[in-house]
Amino acid sequence: MERPDWCPYQDCICKANSQSQVCIGKLPKPEPHENDFNTHRFCLDERETKHGIHDLQINWSDAWNMIRLLNLVKE
Repeated sequence: MERPDWCPYQDCICKANSQSQVCIGKLPKPEPHENDFNTHRFCLDERETKHGIHDLQINWSDAWNMIRLLNLVKE
């Protein structure tokens, strides 16, 4: 998968991007977070609305909760 041009995080391995607005990458090494480790970075390009680029370091628990919440959109 190709890293979007706007992505400033050259150290992570780009796994996917959608519409050149959202990308997910694997961190080069897990980052400690509370009682767990973040393994990936989820980035959203909102420069068009003057909000910049949002960077969330996440792990599977975070991803599962995002999936659970986003599934409500289809209801």
